[in-house]
Formats: sequence, C-alpha cells, structure tokens
Amino acid sequence: MIILETEIQKLSCPLTNEELITAGNELSKTINKIKEEKETQKAAKSAMKAVIDELSKVMAVQAEIVRNKAEVRPIDVKHMLNDSGMVEYVRSDTGEIIETRKAKPGELQNKMDIPPTEK
Repeated sequence: MIILETEIQKLSCPLTNEELITAGNELSKTINKIKEEKETQKAAKSAMKAVIDELSKVMAVQAEIVRNKAEVRPIDVKHMLNDSGMVEYVRSDTGEIIETRKAKPGELQNKMDIPPTEK
C-alpha cells in the first residue's frame, strides 16, 4: 500500500484514569466558575434594578410637580390673633390666610396684654 496523503482528524480516544481525573477536575472548575458568574450577574442585576427603582421614585415626584404645576416647599406661617378673637394662619411669602380657627383661652390673654398664668 502506498500512502497518498496524511491528515489530522479528531477521533475518539479512550482516556486513561489519570486523564479522566484531570478532565473531571477541569469540569468541576468550570461548573464553579459558571456558578460564581451567575451570582455576580445576579448581584449586578439587583444593583441595576435598585438604581432604576430609585430613579423611578424621583421621576414620579417630578411628574407630580409638573402635573400639579406646584410643589410643596417649607414656608413660614405666622399665627395672627385678629380683632374677632380668631387665629389666622398667614403665609409669610404671599400674605394669604390659609387657615382660621377660634383662639384658645391662652391666646386671648395675649390680646389683653395679660401674662398667661402658669399651671
């Protein structure tokens, strides 16, 4: 028989016990790497979701401000005793009366310039 050509082919070969142990160890390492990568990706996904959730909360607040064309701000409110014995809550920025209620006895004493009694 005359050899016309030689080539390399990938063919099945039985493993020795040592080769089988080495292949098993490599398989185990790869399985562990996959497990670790899944855990890393899960943590990263969770962190990304937390960022999106936080941004969604900010967006909801901003959307409400735009929708209402107003936002809640801290404003000084003066409690003013009027001549009718009523207490008016007056915004310091606009002078608007936002609430009116009947004065309490201690507040009426202020109107009469009598110091309140101590209890």
